[in-house]
Amino acid sequence: MRTLENLEKELQDGRYFDVLYDLVAADREEVTDLSYRMLLGVLDEAEFKDTRGIDGNRIQDAQELRADLIAEMAMDHTAVRPFPNVSMLEVMISIADRLGQITGDEDTAFWFWEMVSNLTLDGIDDTEFWSDPESYEEEILDRADDIININYDRDGLGGLFLLREGVAPQDMRDTELWYQMQYYANEVSPM
Repeated sequence: MRTLENLEKELQDGRYFDVLYDLVAADREEVTDLSYRMLLGVLDEAEFKDTRGIDGNRIQDAQELRADLIAEMAMDHTAVRPFPNVSMLEVMISIADRLGQITGDEDTAFWFWEMVSNLTLDGIDDTEFWSDPESYEEEILDRADDIININYDRDGLGGLFLLREGVAPQDMRDTELWYQMQYYANEVSPM
């Protein structure tokens, strides 16, 4: 049975997702006239885990992003999500924000869609998603799982940061996401 408390949590979580969506997809939706709610929704359902024990700082960044957004929205932090658990979407948005800070290009949405493109998920708008929802959901979750379990190539192919030069300074699978992000920023947007 759904209680009033559970309904309130669902409403607040929905509002929180809307804010995440607007951060990275509202402008894209306006320009392309395509919605990406399903893609981002599945990424938001995938829990990010630090399987290597070296990416805890990415979880902290996502937690800080959540805390800041919840404070800005004047929401009850206990009603949104369990604090320790962060989604792949939250991690990707917090990384995109960091990329913007590092490169001086504060366009979080741009950097977010760069990562989505590196995962080859950028063609999955809602219309495409609904043409085969089970397959697309599985594909999105598989890509998230590949990030979490480091199932990508040495140069980042299949991960968030594909080095276009094809020669990674070190194996990206053994490299903290922070340094992968640094290598990618240097290659895509040399300072």
